Amino acid sequence: AMLKERERFKPVTHKYLYQDNSIMRMAWVTPSEMLADTIFTKSGGFVFEVSPQQEGGKPRYLYFPVVPPTQLEHWVPTLWTSPVHIPEYLVYYRKSMEDPASANSDEGGGKYASDVSAMSYGDGAISAHGIAELMEKNEGDISKWMSEDEGVVAIQEEFKNLAEIRQKDSNIDQQEDWVNFNYCLHGTRPKNGYKVVGNDGKDTVRDKGRDENKRSLEHFVNLDTAKNARLKRGEVLALRLYTSSSFRQINEPLRKLVALKTQKISSKRTGHVGQLLTQNTSAFVSAPDENVIHKRLLHATVYMLSTALKKLRVQAMQQDKAFQTTYLWRGMRNLRSSTHFLENGGAEGAPMSTTPSLRTVASYSQSDAPLLLKIKIDSPMDYGADISWLSMFPEEKECLYPPLTFLKPIRVQPIRGLDGKGEVITVKPSFPS
Repeated sequence: AMLKERERFKPVTHKYLYQDNSIMRMAWVTPSEMLADTIFTKSGGFVFEVSPQQEGGKPRYLYFPVVPPTQLEHWVPTLWTSPVHIPEYLVYYRKSMEDPASANSDEGGGKYASDVSAMSYGDGAISAHGIAELMEKNEGDISKWMSEDEGVVAIQEEFKNLAEIRQKDSNIDQQEDWVNFNYCLHGTRPKNGYKVVGNDGKDTVRDKGRDENKRSLEHFVNLDTAKNARLKRGEVLALRLYTSSSFRQINEPLRKLVALKTQKISSKRTGHVGQLLTQNTSAFVSAPDENVIHKRLLHATVYMLSTALKKLRVQAMQQDKAFQTTYLWRGMRNLRSSTHFLENGGAEGAPMSTTPSLRTVASYSQSDAPLLLKIKIDSPMDYGADISWLSMFPEEKECLYPPLTFLKPIRVQPIRGLDGKGEVITVKPSFPS
């Protein structure tokens, strides 16, 4: 999709043959787009469109980097879509597949990997308009939330209402989210202790290794990380809550709302209701009414979480190698890339959990057909916030993007060693308005 944009391909002036294939057109690839598995990535290169070998077939794309003359004899042209080798991922992936107990039992695949039914890449216009417009909140609401004291009160009211709604829906005691709120606020030992089911579906201990007197909201508010980012108390509380099991209550209504808005945008553009970008819309049929979604949506929590994640980019800006290209990862289960997403990109409806740890991604993306997002970061302003400093599960090394982060696909490649059953989509993130 990236190679075809802006009509960048130009026809060659003479007919050239490469391995009995006719080269038809060529395009220049800039250094920032260079993602091949090679050390020759700093000077860019050329991509040649080669005619299909069979009539009616699709053209292929060969990549030639610009390299020093001394290196020419060592370079073998590769397909732009050649398989990518990720040895560290393969080791952990195979271990997780051999151990059924390591599979994440959480519906939707947990934080770092999602089943197809949980993925909702919305229209880019939603990302451009921003989270306040999506939730239909005005400046008065926002001003109140961002005051030093009212933000915490607003989140408290939302979680109290959430507990009541969930109890009515299920007719059983639903105190999990209210327990999470009080634990995040006060840091005192819950009645059931610190043992919980972690984000990977396994039994674990929250705040493992953290002193009991260093678990309250006040403790995290006074840490240098929070102070350097100018975080409000409500913003710190929203971040801390997202690291708990309550992240599901934040994500689900957001994804449903983004899916609904995307349908409306598509309908206006084409005159009919557009297809959701999920390939499987069953997750959104149960609550198609926007009013129902808004009743479950934690508006204040979501807004303060979003602003906090944007502010925390100051962390990345202060790193020694802030502008060195780096990568974060996210996984999806039993899913292949869709043409619509590859050509148009999309906005992730919910906060997007990523990690530099391939081990974490391998555990979460355990399936017969994993799809990985390889998130390419060239600027600290594009880096997801490292929230391990207040996470209940710091060992996950979670880097979190705000809701409505836009993802632009660059290339899709099969994962070498998985017999064509796994894919990697390299994307570039853009923070929402």
